[in-house]
Amino acid sequence: MKIKILILIYVFYSSIVFSQKKGVVIYNVKIDTTGFDKKTKDQNKQAVKLIKSITNNSKNYKLKLSFKDDNSYYSLINKGLNTDSESNYKLNLSKIMFKIRSKFYYKIKDNYILEEKEFLGDIFLVKKNKKISDWKLLNVKKKIGKYICYKAERDYVYESRKGKVTQKQIVWYTTEIPLPFGPKEFVGFPGLVLKVQAGKIIYTAEKITLNPKGKITIKKPLKGKMITEKELQNLGKKAMGEFTRN
Repeated sequence: MKIKILILIYVFYSSIVFSQKKGVVIYNVKIDTTGFDKKTKDQNKQAVKLIKSITNNSKNYKLKLSFKDDNSYYSLINKGLNTDSESNYKLNLSKIMFKIRSKFYYKIKDNYILEEKEFLGDIFLVKKNKKISDWKLLNVKKKIGKYICYKAERDYVYESRKGKVTQKQIVWYTTEIPLPFGPKEFVGFPGLVLKVQAGKIIYTAEKITLNPKGKITIKKPLKGKMITEKELQNLGKKAMGEFTRN
């Protein structure tokens, strides 16, 4: 209970004290391939080769978190990616594999995050609850770049096509930059999130620019149908049912 109260005080305080703070964080993404060869040795060699190629090229995929005042926006940077058909094919596969297709908007004073998501050819704005009450904030520290970071972890339960799945998630945040922003939906912590491990997928900050001279404009996504996570799950189940019947 004390931790929850401290977090609420912190978020309120940071929205006032750092109302003029702006910045940009660039994240890289990779997959922890520990045990990959052992698990895939009996699978189709061509499929394994494709997956390895996508994994090895993960250094080409950068994600950008922009924040200003009490807003943030997170999305994939497409600049510099090849546009030939094979590269586009691999890019689309990698977006699925690395879970980097969506864009995320967050406002500190709101109690939710907006995920801008393309699904079945339509654009949806998925309203996701922002909460860290199920996270354990640990007194475990490590250095990422020049910043001392603290560890938080949780067991995240979500619905998949095979039923409920539990995923281990770890966040590293720095109180040296006391702003509650981070990649994807990993926000609301007592400092900027510099690293996330969600299952096998790892996002790491590689460049942080505070108060850049250039203009940062963040707009709340308006294009798309507003929908809840549960409603989106139901749409997915319905689409899968129709696909299996045809």
